[in-house]
Formats: sequence, C-alpha cells, structure tokens
Amino acid sequence: MSGIRVAVVDDQPLYRAGVRMVLAACPDFEVVGEASDGPTAVALARQLRPDIILIGNARPALDGIEATRLIRAELPETRVILLSAREDVREALEALAAGACGYLLKAVGPEALIEAVKRAAAGEGVLGPAIMQMILAEALQAARRDGADEPTRGRFRLTRRELEVLRLIARGRTNRQVAAELGISENTVKNHLRSVLAKLSLNRRSQAVRYARELGLIE
Repeated sequence: MSGIRVAVVDDQPLYRAGVRMVLAACPDFEVVGEASDGPTAVALARQLRPDIILIGNARPALDGIEATRLIRAELPETRVILLSAREDVREALEALAAGACGYLLKAVGPEALIEAVKRAAAGEGVLGPAIMQMILAEALQAARRDGADEPTRGRFRLTRRELEVLRLIARGRTNRQVAAELGISENTVKNHLRSVLAKLSLNRRSQAVRYARELGLIE
C-alpha cells in the first residue's frame, strides 16, 4: 500500500541514494522519483505529482528555490522542503517566500528527516531549531526598528505585538487573558494569532506553542 509519495532532487547521486534509502526503510513513504536539476524536478513534479519534494539548492547546477517557485505555482498541493548545505537565514527566507514549507540542513539525521517529511505531509512548517533562532533574532530586530504596530518585511518576520501574543499564548494564557494583559480586545488577539500562524505556516494554536518553545520564547 502506498504512503506519502516523495520525490528526491539533488545534483549529487550519492546523496539522493542515501535519502532514498532512509525513506524506503519507512513503510509510511513511497519514493516515486528522482531528479538532478531544477528543470527536471519541475517536469518530474508535473508528471508524478508527489505529496512532498525534497530538493537541494546547489547553484548554478540546481537552483532549488527557483524550482520550488515554479512547482508551487503549478502544483500548490505539492509541498517542498529545501535541503541546504549550510544554515543561511537569507536562503531560508527566500525558500519560504518561494513557497517551500520547510528548510533543513542536508546533514539532517535519518530520524529527523523522517519526522520532517511526516510533519510536512500533515500540513506543518518544517524548520531546524538553529534556523528558527536566526529568524526569531531577525524578527525581533525588525520589530524594534519598525515599531509595535508596523508589520515587518518578510514572511517569517513578526511584529512586536505578534511576538507578545505568541509568548503569552505559549505560556498557557487564553485569548481573554492575553487581551487583558496587553490591553487589547479579544478580536485583536485572534487577528494577531491568525497572522502568526500564517507567517509560520502553521494551522493550529498547539503548533504555535511548540514553535515558541523551540524558539526559546518560553522555557
């Protein structure tokens, strides 16, 4: 019985073989195809319509970000995780802006890779803790520059107020309690929470709480 249908894209055959072997060992996955460059990856996606594509970002041979943009424009139901050789917050934000649901190091361990693919298939965003910390640092800096109520630039940059709402929710406060502590209405709290979930590519409040812990917003 087929499970989560995954395609693997990378310019290094040995790396593709390793990823395929990891995924093939898990009964939840079906590896449906491979590609070595961006154009081939787009054609593969059109033909096979996998649930998840794991794509490297070697340049110029393989521009995973541009391939992600093209794939997501044509196949919004296909989710893409970019695999990078280094932790680069700018590259991560580029990938997310192009439509990727996640950004991971190519050196990620087998168990972490399996968990990431499962989470992506469930509709969650997938980021390593180090990249999340970098994004948070940028968000905090941007929020200080732009002020409490001004939206900051970039998909993952939260306003200072959104960060305050996220921190309180992660500490177990209800919407009413958050509203009382911040001196705003419950509807405003709900609007901020919706914005946070959208920017972090999350669907549920519980996911936001988990990310807040990973980001170090709460102990």
